[in-house]
Amino acid sequence: MAKLAIEYIPWLNVDTWEAEQKEWQTTITVLSYLDRIKNANRSPDRKVYIKFLCGSDLLTSFAVPNLWADEDIRKICDLYSPVIVPRPGSDAHHFMTHGPKAHILRRYADKIIIVDAEQSDISSTLVRNKLYKKESVDDLVPSKVNRYIQQKGLYMKRD
Repeated sequence: MAKLAIEYIPWLNVDTWEAEQKEWQTTITVLSYLDRIKNANRSPDRKVYIKFLCGSDLLTSFAVPNLWADEDIRKICDLYSPVIVPRPGSDAHHFMTHGPKAHILRRYADKIIIVDAEQSDISSTLVRNKLYKKESVDDLVPSKVNRYIQQKGLYMKRD
């Protein structure tokens, strides 16, 4: 689905490594893998810089007990300069300065980019929930992705 979603954007690509793994992988493991594979055999002046793009709702999940290791949060912030997109119900600026992980995030404030954009509530959860309810997602996903979902019968019932 990801490949179908971006096929018209020439500067994006999809790496399937994470999906091909037998077990769940931590975010830092995936980012480290991408960094290693994209920079193998490259000279330092041709380095590819990997960024961690996420919604502000994911950023606030850093506070969920036992979900993120503090050391992983530090590495993600230090090595992969998170780019945070605003999402309804979560304030990235406030979380970074007053949230439970503020003591870590403030240290990397110069590396974290909070996008100045209008909030969007479009998410994979929204798409799945609409499909569970048999509602249209035509305005949320590219037509080829929608066709693929329908052909494969994905998200027709909750597991």
